[in-house]
Amino acid sequence: MKAEADRPPSTVHLPLFPLSTWLYPGIPLSLQIFERRYLDMLAEQSKCNEGFGIVPIRSGREVGKAPGIYPIGVEVRMTDWHQLPNGVLGITVKGERKFRVFETEVRDDQLMLADVGFLHEDPPTQIPEQYEGLSELLRQLKEHPATVTMDLPEPDNSADLGYQLSQLLPLSAQEKMRLLGMANPLERLDVIAHKIGQLSQD
Repeated sequence: MKAEADRPPSTVHLPLFPLSTWLYPGIPLSLQIFERRYLDMLAEQSKCNEGFGIVPIRSGREVGKAPGIYPIGVEVRMTDWHQLPNGVLGITVKGERKFRVFETEVRDDQLMLADVGFLHEDPPTQIPEQYEGLSELLRQLKEHPATVTMDLPEPDNSADLGYQLSQLLPLSAQEKMRLLGMANPLERLDVIAHKIGQLSQD
């Protein structure tokens, strides 16, 4: 967590959904909801037409007691829902704004809530020609059967390209967190290109 002195003058109180899966802005994600705390959360947020936050888990598990989390997450909104054959609620959410977690609380039902400050959005920078190789890599990754079902949109700027590659590439938790926290989309692409170069040499 950031020091209290770094806390912005205004924060938003947001319910959190910790996941072992990472999520970046602009990325759709399918979830299966069966725990009462999250079913109640979705009902409450739907009434207010508000989103909730997805944060990556640092320690612990997705079910049961509230886990330890990383300090940066992504606000999401539900775009679709349906009842699955097994009776579980299936929903689709889409990543929107990034936020930093400043203070958390855990309710009796283990639902985690937090005071968060939204981070500046990446500027809509065009994809430079030097990153055409990354664009081609993304096209190849999208052809994988497990990725096709994600229905990722076509990236039309550097931020989209960087976020989608960050989502799909097999990176460490520290690397994924670093990429999520970056504010410069071209710097993010530079880091990804350097990492791919390292992987190709292994």
